[in-house]
Amino acid sequence: MLVSDNLSLPDNDIPTIVTVDNEGKDNVLYVNVKAAAGYLSGYADPEFIASLPAFSLPQLKDGTYRMFEVNGHSMYPTYHDKDIVICQFASRSRIKSNQPYVVVTKQDGLLVKRAFNRVKEEGKIFLLSDNQTIKDEYPIIPLDAEDILEMWKVVWSISPQTEARTDIRSTIDEMKAIIARLEEQLKHTDHE
Repeated sequence: MLVSDNLSLPDNDIPTIVTVDNEGKDNVLYVNVKAAAGYLSGYADPEFIASLPAFSLPQLKDGTYRMFEVNGHSMYPTYHDKDIVICQFASRSRIKSNQPYVVVTKQDGLLVKRAFNRVKEEGKIFLLSDNQTIKDEYPIIPLDAEDILEMWKVVWSISPQTEARTDIRSTIDEMKAIIARLEEQLKHTDHE
C-alpha cells in the first residue's frame, strides 16, 4: 500500500511517498544502481515507488528507511562499490555533521557522501567523500539547501566484500615495518 502526502521536503520527518505492509508498518524499499537512475524523477511518483522491491526489517524502528546500492569508490574505505547502505529518512533540521548520508539532489541525483550541515550559518550542506587517495578526484560539493530533495542517514551497511578491512593504524604500522626492513637491507648493502 502506498501512502502519499504533498509535504514540502526535506523539512518533514517522512518522504513524500512511503509503502506500508498489511499491518501498516513502513516497508524498507531497495534502490539498486539501475533504479537509482530513475529515482531522481521517480522519488515522488507512486508507480515508481511501488515498483521498488520492498522488505521488512524488524530491527528498524521509529522511522522510514530505504536501502541504496553504493556505486563507485568515492566513499572507500568506509563503503565499497556494490555495498548496500540502509538509511533512515532525515529532515533538514536533523542533519548531523560528519555523518554519512544518501543525498538526493536536483542536479546530481543520488550521492553517498559525508555531510556537514551549515544550513543555519551559510544555507548550505557540504558533501565530502571519504576516499582521499587521489587528491582532488573527489572535490567537496557545496549544496544549497533548496537543491536537496531528500536526505537519508546511513544507519547500517551490508557488504559483499570478503577481505578483511584494515584500519589506518594497522596500515601505518605495516608501512613502518616495511620501511624498517628496507633501512636494514640498505645498511647491509652499504657495508658490502
